[in-house]
Amino acid sequence: MVEKLAYSAFQGTAFDAMLQRMGIRQLAVIGVTTSICVESTVRDAAQRGLDVYVARDASAEWETSRHEQSIEQMGYAFARIVTARQLVDAWKK
Repeated sequence: MVEKLAYSAFQGTAFDAMLQRMGIRQLAVIGVTTSICVESTVRDAAQRGLDVYVARDASAEWETSRHEQSIEQMGYAFARIVTARQLVDAWKK
């Protein structure tokens, strides 16, 4: 477990070191607020070379239009956009 201190889960935490120690190269990101915390974490993860997945239906935003815009932006450059069901199905494999 990592206590998040800023918008990105990587900022000011040992999250990156923990992932490296465990050999984790893929990251599924869900949460609130899509356009701020989720997107900040996704951008940081992508910059670190991780394969990032975002569950569009397991993230939330105060305004639907901002959620959709953020999902589109992340999908364009930083992550693969999937559903929560697709994540669960992938984990079962």
